[in-house]
Amino acid sequence: MGAARFAFAALFFYYICCIWPATFSKEITEPVDPKAKRVDYRPMDKNGRPMMGYINPDCDDGKRRLNVDYDARKLDLSCGYHDALKFSFVTGLAPPKLTCDIIPPHYHPPHYCMDTRIKYPSRIPTFEGHRPLWPRYGEYDYVPPQRWLHSIEHGAVVMLYHPCARWGHVQKLRTLVKNCIRKHIITPYLGLTPKRPLALVSWGCRLEMSFVKTADVVAFIRYFALNGPEGHLATDGQYSWGLVEGASVVKGSDFQDSNLCPFYKQRVTKPRAE
Repeated sequence: MGAARFAFAALFFYYICCIWPATFSKEITEPVDPKAKRVDYRPMDKNGRPMMGYINPDCDDGKRRLNVDYDARKLDLSCGYHDALKFSFVTGLAPPKLTCDIIPPHYHPPHYCMDTRIKYPSRIPTFEGHRPLWPRYGEYDYVPPQRWLHSIEHGAVVMLYHPCARWGHVQKLRTLVKNCIRKHIITPYLGLTPKRPLALVSWGCRLEMSFVKTADVVAFIRYFALNGPEGHLATDGQYSWGLVEGASVVKGSDFQDSNLCPFYKQRVTKPRAE
C-alpha cells in the first residue's frame, strides 16, 4: 500500500510540474501559409521557445508581417455609430469585476514566430502564448494581445479601453496607471463590453470596470503587478509600432518599479476575484 501511494504521489507531482504546464496553453494556432517550408528557428531558450528579445527576421523582427496579428487597414478604432448607440443604452454604473485564471506554477507561455497565426478563445487573455519580441512600455495607438501578453509575462500591467468609453474615465485611468508603474501598456481594445468598457490586465487576472475608483486601481496594481514567470525583468521591449509615448520611471519609485503607486499613501486590501 505504501509503494502504491508513493507511486501515485510521484505521478501526481510529475503531472503538476511537467505535463500540466506543458499542455496548458489555451491559444489556438495555425500556420499562416500551410504550404510554406518550416524553418528551424534559432536561438531557442531553455524552455524550447524562440529566444525572447532576439531580433530574427526569419522569426520576429517587430516590423515585418505585422498584418498576421491584425490588419491595420480594417481595424476601426473609432467609436462608430452602431457602437455609440449600444454604449448610449447602458444606464448606471456596474461594479468592478475581477476574474483570475488558474495557472500551473511552472507554466511558461509559448513563443510563436510570425509564420504562425495566434487566436485567443478568451475575450481578455491573461497568460497565453505570444510573440518573442515584447512592446516597449508606454501608450500606443494600438498594440495587439499577441504582443502585450509578453509584457504581462514580464510583470507589466496593461490598460485597455474601448473607443466608446467615456473619455473622462479613460483619462483618469491613464493618469493613475502612468503614476503607478513604469512597466505599463495602454491601448484601445475592441474586446470590452458596453457594461464595462475599461480593464486592467496582469499575469492571470483582469479587472473590468465601468468607472474608475482610485483605490480599486491601486489595489489591483499593488497585488497583481510584477507577477508572471519573468515578472522581475525590467528590460524594455523591442516592438514599437504605434507607440505614442514611451513610459517613464514613476516619481517616487525606480526602474524596477520597487514602489508601486507611490503617490497613494493609504493601505489597500487584496481584491477578491469572482
